[in-house]
Amino acid sequence: MRNMTVVMAVSVLVCGAILSGCGKLSTEEFEGWRSEYVASNDKAFADMDGRASKLESGLDQQKSDLSQSIEDARDDAIAASQLGDADTIKRSEQFAMGEDAKLRDELMGAVNAAGESAQSFAKSEDDKLRKSISSLEKQANSTAQSVSDLESDLMAAKKELADAMAVKAMSAATVQFASGKTGLSSEAKAMLDKAVASIKAHPHAVVVVSGHADGTPVLSGKYRSNWDLSQARANSVANYLKESGVTNEIKTLARGHTMPAANVNTKDGRAANRRAEVVVYPPGTMPAGM
Repeated sequence: MRNMTVVMAVSVLVCGAILSGCGKLSTEEFEGWRSEYVASNDKAFADMDGRASKLESGLDQQKSDLSQSIEDARDDAIAASQLGDADTIKRSEQFAMGEDAKLRDELMGAVNAAGESAQSFAKSEDDKLRKSISSLEKQANSTAQSVSDLESDLMAAKKELADAMAVKAMSAATVQFASGKTGLSSEAKAMLDKAVASIKAHPHAVVVVSGHADGTPVLSGKYRSNWDLSQARANSVANYLKESGVTNEIKTLARGHTMPAANVNTKDGRAANRRAEVVVYPPGTMPAGM
């Protein structure tokens, strides 16, 4: 305001100088004009001061209102921010819940898929196992049948062997001797000649010659007992077979008077008991202990 007053004063002086320069205005007129002008200017200045004061008051009020508005706006912003944070937190919680539910669904889906895959795999493996078991059962049945067939074949072979033993373990000849004698008669040699051909037909068979006595006590001669006599008769037959070309294994046995073929109390019976028997045993048919 002081600047404005100075400006106005300067203006008055300038105007006075201008008017004075014209030379038409007296001092009294100038003073009257100046007083009127000053009064008018003072009023104008007073009015201007009033308006300025009002303007300053308005500005202060505006400043106060603006400050309050700013404060209110700040509070509103804080409240809005807090509300926004709450909404954000709520939205975050809702999002987290949604994601958690989604994750649970995904996990359950993965678990169910894994379970289905495991069940499918187990079923596949179970089918494979069943097929393997079925195959093994078939193989076992086939093996059992094969074993059964082999057992049948073995039984048949045993029967054939038994039959072969019964047929091939044969008596080739039986020759008689005179009382107390070991020499072969012509009739005995003839019988042994026939036996030789039969024995040679079985080159791997074992020939067993058993000598027998009639049970009459040996009282003299070179033989001390019926055992020695029966052994000598078996040896006599074995030697003749070897001389006749028999190459088979020959075993001789002394039976004494323990295995009579006839009644020992008759003459004919005792004659029948003075004998040597020739039996042919193919391989595997020899009785145990012989």
